[in-house]
Amino acid sequence: EQRTTMSTRVLKTVVFMGSSRNVVAPWGGDSRLGTRVLEWVKSTLSIREGKLGESKIKHDVTVVDPLEVFAEGGALGDLSRGDLTVPIVFP
Repeated sequence: EQRTTMSTRVLKTVVFMGSSRNVVAPWGGDSRLGTRVLEWVKSTLSIREGKLGESKIKHDVTVVDPLEVFAEGGALGDLSRGDLTVPIVFP
């Protein structure tokens, strides 16, 4: 009897948060529309196990958040503010 053991391969996964708005709409709700979507994506990727040949695939997730990247002291903070945090029109 021959047993095959599956190795696990880690896939470095970068998720870009698409919401930089940080203001609650006049009618209420989340200040950042992307927060709930981001949490769902991270949760889905954490339980997802794909298969590639004899290897299981797991995700090592890094989130790129525009509020952090473009903030003072952030990776692109000196380059540009580059994001819209106070919208003129709420979708």
